[in-house]
Amino acid sequence: ALALGKAGCKVLVNYARSSKEAEEVS
Repeated sequence: ALALGKAGCKVLVNYARSSKEAEEVS
């Protein structure tokens, strides 16, 4: 469960970072 939660946080961070970069590009 801990590993799953850590992976989930990593996905959220990557998603937030990619969406932020997309906003800067557009």
